[in-house]
Amino acid sequence: MNVLFLDQFNELGGAQQCLLDLVGGITRHRLFAALPGDGPLASALRSHGVLVIELPEMSYSHGRESAGHVLRLTLDTIRLSRRLRRIVRDRK
Repeated sequence: MNVLFLDQFNELGGAQQCLLDLVGGITRHRLFAALPGDGPLASALRSHGVLVIELPEMSYSHGRESAGHVLRLTLDTIRLSRRLRRIVRDRK
């Protein structure tokens, strides 16, 4: 079985530490992770034998959004969903 992990961050926070504990105990499956850019989480996952697929880094701010920002978020979401579908399809 193939397992794909997705994360919106590439840092080592609490949830990411739990993910590392989890992948350390999974031995019978092919593991993949799709993460934004390359960072500490990607490196740690690679050291556990996980194939890391880099996603584009996207930076957004909190608070009131302009119409341009909402449009950018919408377009980025569409692009990212296409990329994720392709990743899933290619790795079955």
